[in-house]
Amino acid sequence: MIFAFTLVLALVPGCLISGSTTPPSDLTTPDWHLVSYRGDDGNDIPAIDNVILRLNPDGTLQGSSGCNQYTATYTVEGELITVISLAVTERYCPGPEGIMNQETEYISRLSNTTRYHISDNYLVLSYYDVEKLLVFVKG
Repeated sequence: MIFAFTLVLALVPGCLISGSTTPPSDLTTPDWHLVSYRGDDGNDIPAIDNVILRLNPDGTLQGSSGCNQYTATYTVEGELITVISLAVTERYCPGPEGIMNQETEYISRLSNTTRYHISDNYLVLSYYDVEKLLVFVKG
């Protein structure tokens, strides 16, 4: 049985983006597939399974975190991005090995994203300019 819960992200004062703009088309065209994510030790960890991010032009996002489905809303201004509220289904997946840990790390990093950068066919989501959190390839 799948249960949904909503994790409402607290916005840090000063980080709320006012006057958000329409997302650029290179951000919202096709799905993005996770290549790697930042581990707690700062090293990049290759993605285990098919993690997908779809950023829609209407300011919603959705995808698969490897086991579960998620949805949220987001705003952009320049290269700043704010993920506002994140809802994730709660299903346990026994495999492949490590998928549940990857999913936890992915959702955490997605919710902490504050900046994006697109280069060639890659999308990098970061926490300010300090650390790269997630790397996707256009899919």
